Amino acid sequence: MYPFIPKQAIYWNISMVYCRDSAFDVAVERSNYLSLPEMNIRIRVYILILGASMGWHIRAFAQESVEYSPETTVYYLESDVYSDTLLAHATDTGITNMHMYNYQFLNHRFYQNLATIGSAVKPLYPEPSFTLGYLGGFSSFDPYLPNGGEMRYFDTRSPYTDVRYVQGNTGESKLTIDFTRNVSPLINLGASYQSLRSQKIIGKLTQRDVHANNQSLELNGSVQGLKGKYNLLAHYRIFRHTQDESGGLIPSFADTLDYIEQDGLVHINNGQSFDRRNTFHLYQDLRLKGKYLSIFHSLDVLSQKVGYRDTTYQDASSADLSYFPAFFEDSNRTDHVQRSQQWDHKIGLKSSAKNYFLGAYLQYRSLEYTARATSGLEDPVFPADIHSVMLGGNAKLQLSDTVGLEFKGQQILLQNATTQSDQVSLPSNYDYYLDGLLRYKSVSLGMGRTVQSPSLWQVYTRNNHLTWNNDFKPVSTNYLYGKLKYDTKGIHARVKLGATLLDNYIYLVEDENSNGSVKPLQHTERLLLFSGSLYFRAQWRSLVLESDMTAARNTSADVIRFPALSAYPRLYLERRYFNKVLLAQLGVESVIRTSYFGDNYMPFLQQYYVQNDFNLKGQSVYGIFFNGNFKGYYDIFFKLTHVNDITASSLYYTAPYYSGMPFSFQFGARVRFFD
Repeated sequence: MYPFIPKQAIYWNISMVYCRDSAFDVAVERSNYLSLPEMNIRIRVYILILGASMGWHIRAFAQESVEYSPETTVYYLESDVYSDTLLAHATDTGITNMHMYNYQFLNHRFYQNLATIGSAVKPLYPEPSFTLGYLGGFSSFDPYLPNGGEMRYFDTRSPYTDVRYVQGNTGESKLTIDFTRNVSPLINLGASYQSLRSQKIIGKLTQRDVHANNQSLELNGSVQGLKGKYNLLAHYRIFRHTQDESGGLIPSFADTLDYIEQDGLVHINNGQSFDRRNTFHLYQDLRLKGKYLSIFHSLDVLSQKVGYRDTTYQDASSADLSYFPAFFEDSNRTDHVQRSQQWDHKIGLKSSAKNYFLGAYLQYRSLEYTARATSGLEDPVFPADIHSVMLGGNAKLQLSDTVGLEFKGQQILLQNATTQSDQVSLPSNYDYYLDGLLRYKSVSLGMGRTVQSPSLWQVYTRNNHLTWNNDFKPVSTNYLYGKLKYDTKGIHARVKLGATLLDNYIYLVEDENSNGSVKPLQHTERLLLFSGSLYFRAQWRSLVLESDMTAARNTSADVIRFPALSAYPRLYLERRYFNKVLLAQLGVESVIRTSYFGDNYMPFLQQYYVQNDFNLKGQSVYGIFFNGNFKGYYDIFFKLTHVNDITASSLYYTAPYYSGMPFSFQFGARVRFFD
């Protein structure tokens, strides 16, 4: 631990619990009526007020004279506190991949989106999930949660501010402000603000026609008390996300294109999807007998409201009415919404020592879910009340210096799922997952099994354009994988090979009996998938070759679609200049994907679905970038995207009838203040 950090010092968040009528919420709710500059000005005022109250009206604890730097500002994750490792993570000052900001590639994983930042996202390759029980299932905008949804709890010797900004000539922008400070050696408070916006690539009606808009605010903090025996972490998050829908290019128009047409004809001009969330999280633990026995408790409260709104169907210029499969409620407008109110309580015991960690807990979840075909309906078409009791735990055993074992699992013991609708039934499902990992030196072997209930939107949906009622079984996933790490002078590699078996897989697909409609189906036969991924970095003097690659194959029914190969290679020069004041990277990159019948996007549901008509041709999108860091405090990047679009028409699609980013220029900057 650092000398100024009390041993085992952790922190606490001062948070609000629901502020549905807060000034921030009102500003975002009125975003449909305010211009974006006006709305952003208002929200920035709130951030300035917050910064003033935290930065100028809180008296810092006494400190001896010290040079503040990244070494005096560290952070922890909740997993560090829970596992009693208390590993202090250094503040990130690296510049590698800082130019890759558009959410098509995150944490060595590939994603599909609608080309712009802020657009709906899905993993390009399937991954197992460890979330059990009935849930709403609306997660297409999860990657835009601040910091990827993972909260960092800081321990700072001085006030710390981190400001990041990205701007592109095609209208995308992203601003992130993080502020944190210790008000005593044991208490830290912080706040984060994020503003993200992009303009339409297709279907633009005005010069600055917005495609996606995100405004998020987090308050966080941490505390340690009782002479290191008690720790508490908490945060509160407001998340507001909108996406102006287009439905993609009209096929008859798209068939005539060989270049990206920003004012091309689209199906929808005034429809908007939204995802609004309020989240409160609290974790606390108390040592009863050193690390050998501790009690811990966590609380999660989530309020989520998602929906779709379009009130201009009567205007023939606002929508292609042939795109809509049906009008079940109103032929003049659509305004449907789904709400979730979820409470999760978890309480358990844990024990740790040098060679082991053991944890076990009981969890109670209460979920209230309502769906309204139109927001004006007094009674919801699908009200559900679900209560679950779960048992879970995890273990880590270090058998020797080179051998380790890890296990985790969870099981629903009791479940009571009721609905107030005679049309819908929710059987009690006893979901579970088991996961194990064996580590030997640089080799790891893992395997596991999950059994998960379907999402509530898959069970029952009724809105103005889509309707179904299904009795689906839980989905079973069995997986096996191996990992290999290789590190030597100048070369680093990570290899992963895996196989997955799926039973009762549920997927969304085009409804052949209804023009333009979709429906979820359950595939009753077993699916077998193989996958492999490689991360590689080699450096010779100042020349660096870095690449991520994923290859996969579906050997069974064609109900899961993904490219056979995706790759993201980068080649750049990395050197220091001006007496090592400037660290610079200058290089080229390419995003490569083989052809496949990629999933299309359904705006009325915020979900991707399987389609059989549009082949996303193989693509190689090249870019040129410069990343720089001055003195470890100031970062900057410049990037040219899709440079192969300069010399020849290079039209490509990220989803059927959603064209990709044209040739464009982006720049970004990051400034860190340590005092």
